[in-house]
Amino acid sequence: MVKIYNESTLIKYLYKETSIEESAAVQEVLKRSARIRNEYRQLQLLRDDLVAMKISPKASSVKNILSKSSRKNWVVL
Repeated sequence: MVKIYNESTLIKYLYKETSIEESAAVQEVLKRSARIRNEYRQLQLLRDDLVAMKISPKASSVKNILSKSSRKNWVVL
């Protein structure tokens, strides 16, 4: 069984980036631990807040990135 060592595994689970085994382990821990359920719920709320934010880069940043990406002198290493 996979053990949760930190919130990194919960974040991976939140974004559906865990393996089947990790997901099963997280689900089991969520059933058994009110503290972990609370932490997971807080992560869900943070994710929802991030999704709701309407943040866009400055136009000058986009222009700078696009101008650099169109250069023909890229070196492949």
